[in-house]
Amino acid sequence: MIDIKGFVIRLVGSSKEKFAPSKSFTSNVFTLMTGTAIAQAISFGVSPVLTRLYRPDEFGVFALFIGISSMVSVISAGRYEFAIVLPEKDEDAVNILILSVILVIGVSVACLSILLLIRYFLVDSYVSGKFKDWLYYIPCYVVVAGVYQCFNLWNNRIKNFQYISLSKITLGFFTAFISVVLGYYSVGADGLIQGALLGQASATAVLCWYSFREKKINVKSIDVERMKGVARRYSNFPKINVFHALIDNLNSSGIIFVIVYYFGAAIVGYYSFMMRIIQAPMGLVSSSVMQVFYQKASETYMGGGDLTGLIKGLMKRLAVFALFPALILLTAGPLLFRVVFGSKWEIAGIYAQIMTPYMYLYFMAVPLTIIPFILNKQMQSLLVSAIGNMIFFFSVIVGATIYKDIKASLLIYSVSYILYFISYREWIISIIYSSQCRNHPAIK
Repeated sequence: MIDIKGFVIRLVGSSKEKFAPSKSFTSNVFTLMTGTAIAQAISFGVSPVLTRLYRPDEFGVFALFIGISSMVSVISAGRYEFAIVLPEKDEDAVNILILSVILVIGVSVACLSILLLIRYFLVDSYVSGKFKDWLYYIPCYVVVAGVYQCFNLWNNRIKNFQYISLSKITLGFFTAFISVVLGYYSVGADGLIQGALLGQASATAVLCWYSFREKKINVKSIDVERMKGVARRYSNFPKINVFHALIDNLNSSGIIFVIVYYFGAAIVGYYSFMMRIIQAPMGLVSSSVMQVFYQKASETYMGGGDLTGLIKGLMKRLAVFALFPALILLTAGPLLFRVVFGSKWEIAGIYAQIMTPYMYLYFMAVPLTIIPFILNKQMQSLLVSAIGNMIFFFSVIVGATIYKDIKASLLIYSVSYILYFISYREWIISIIYSSQCRNHPAIK
């Protein structure tokens, strides 16, 4: 029998020794990035097969499923899961972990109850009867995705980065494999949904298994009173961060709902597939850059260094790094999508052309987003984020209602982000200057 777990860990370990040999922060980031890269390579590699097995409208239904499920799962633990890494004592962290899992299960049960009530009242007013077929998958996905996030952060706390990496590869492999098999048998959008659900369940099972096998979760330390205590101590997570998470989710999931309402499932399929293909490699690089830059920016600010210069320098490097892929999409997006994914997906390539300025600037904006956390400006950042996301959301509605054209909606969205990016950059520079003037008066 093939030892898949041993093979993956040896692969990650050997790559880390070659490219990031020291047991440092960078080495841990490389471990996580390796697992993510392999998972995304699997997903990207199987995409040309999936586009020939599933229709655009089936991808659209799948996008709706992920959009609704993500909006629920992202807040299913009350954001308490992000507090798992904070306590000094493992006993407190274990109680936060269990509290988070209980909340996820409770939200999933509540979600199922709500879906039972709205099935016959709300759904028929908006979409076809096919929408009903996958409603009951939503609570299942919420519970496996929510529990996965909880144990992901627990393993982050105890530095089991190889197991996190293994779980990501498991997710990518089983999602791709099941989606292809079910697509071959022409089961429709259910194939994509079941692939995502079973893939997520497999990754969750792997992470839970190794978490308990490590025997670092002391079940005897679980105590209701202690659980109440840590819930009160970290109450800002559900009070503030839940709202922030919902606002951020509006930029992705909310736009899916607007597009399907005005243009139908097929258009959502083209749009969501395009975003999935482009954002995967972009997210791999940007998330790794953010993690490393967070530490460097914090160190620079605390030492009274030139934080503005550091940001501008990184943004220039990111701009150069992303310039060639952006030019390729601008000049040959439709051709690339037609050749790689099939002729019917050329429309997605046109959408990619329109959205390239947005993607390019979004990639450059990565280092800016962590600055408010360093400067303790979270509430101001929440307000700015809310305003920006509402602008993006309504820009799509304007294009749909006035011009009745998805391309017009995406163009307005892209232009809106250009203006937002310029304003956001100036705001970041201004709060850096004011903070440095306050903490280091000599700067004035």
